[in-house]
Amino acid sequence: MSRTALNAIIDAVAYAGLVVLAATGLMLRWQMPPGSGGLHGMGSGAGAGSRPVTVVWGLSRHEWGSIHYWIALGLMAVLAVHLLLHWKWIVCVLRGKPHSDVSGGRFALGVAGLALVTLLAAAPLITPAQTAPRSELLKSSSGDQQTDLGGPKEEVESSDGESIRGFMTLEEVASQSGVPVSDILLRLGLPSDTAPSEQVGRLMRAHGMEMSKLRQAIGQDESVQ
Repeated sequence: MSRTALNAIIDAVAYAGLVVLAATGLMLRWQMPPGSGGLHGMGSGAGAGSRPVTVVWGLSRHEWGSIHYWIALGLMAVLAVHLLLHWKWIVCVLRGKPHSDVSGGRFALGVAGLALVTLLAAAPLITPAQTAPRSELLKSSSGDQQTDLGGPKEEVESSDGESIRGFMTLEEVASQSGVPVSDILLRLGLPSDTAPSEQVGRLMRAHGMEMSKLRQAIGQDESVQ
């Protein structure tokens, strides 16, 4: 196979990979946003099996996320081959003319730029991951939003603490509001065997109720969103 034909194939594969990567990314962002559900992590208890899961071509958000990930890795491999095939040309461009006074500086600038891009790409991979309770992350997020508006952080919290969010579990809502899980279920008319680990957003949707009803059940001001 000639070098020209190989370059054409590599470029075509790279373009196709870029298009598919962008398409799956847009689908995950707009058509299957976070909270679309999956086959795992849907909780237990009454109504768990009937909770809606958004699928495209029979695949859930989590499965499309895996496809998006592997496409990205494949595209990186194809682009690496593309760079190797054009390495001599890249070096010539960076060095400039053989007797140019600025050729050395241009080459050094190119190497520095490549090193910087590599470090930026590797930064998330080498940074240690941290864990924190959801309530603390919610408090921090609410505090930042309030600070941006110019108000004190203390005003973010209501009399019941942080506002209730859909991703919180029944246990977290009970801990925050001071209302036992059993009382919350009773006030909402939900099955008493509902697991405390259920996310309240999914739980309310599964039973056709709004989050405002949950806030009323625990006595939280409706204005806190």
